[in-house]
Amino acid sequence: MTFTFHLLLLFLILYLARLCLPAHLEWWRAYSHFVRPHASLRMALVHPRERGGKLLAQRYRQCTPAMAAGRTNRRWTALEVLCYPLSPMPQFTL
Repeated sequence: MTFTFHLLLLFLILYLARLCLPAHLEWWRAYSHFVRPHASLRMALVHPRERGGKLLAQRYRQCTPAMAAGRTNRRWTALEVLCYPLSPMPQFTL
């Protein structure tokens, strides 16, 4: 493999990264804010839920950052995040 081939491959990878990276970052941001509960964010339950057996009653509800900010009242599924319509991404040109 020649130096020219490696240089061409490098430019191709950089070009694809410019196209795909913004979409990947938006997906990760949405997943982190709407789907994934964070341990430090939790809501106290008014009435603790009994779980039966030797388990203690559940006193807190897992919470996502969007729930803590009041943007939604429940955790979303990954499918809901993927199907939610977004504004068009800006197109990059070389």
